[in-house]
Amino acid sequence: MMFGYKEVAKGAGDMLKVGFFAFIGLAIFAVVAVLAIIGIVLYLVFSSGTTSTAEAPTAVQTTAPAITPIQVEYPIIEGLCFRTPMGDVGMVLKQDRDLLEMTFRGGVKSTYSYNQVVHADCGVLPKG
Repeated sequence: MMFGYKEVAKGAGDMLKVGFFAFIGLAIFAVVAVLAIIGIVLYLVFSSGTTSTAEAPTAVQTTAPAITPIQVEYPIIEGLCFRTPMGDVGMVLKQDRDLLEMTFRGGVKSTYSYNQVVHADCGVLPKG
């Protein structure tokens, strides 16, 4: 059994017609999908998320109370001897909270923080 050109042309035409209608259907589906996505995005952007008609509460600004600095009580250590981070031993002449004015051998004076020095024996200092 042989097919003629007419039957082949008719079959090809039917296939083209089905393909054309399928293409049109896919195009319509794509347009509807894009419009649905645009609609969802617009809904999310323009809807406030609440359906209530009451106004949102307004924030009340208050001033924070002033913070008072913590006063640390340092022991009175005037006249005692301490070793500095460099290893020098000196006597405390004057104290202002955590700042210690110290004197060393040869009359050298320097200021150290209370946290920098450790207690030492005054026997290594010369008398006078």
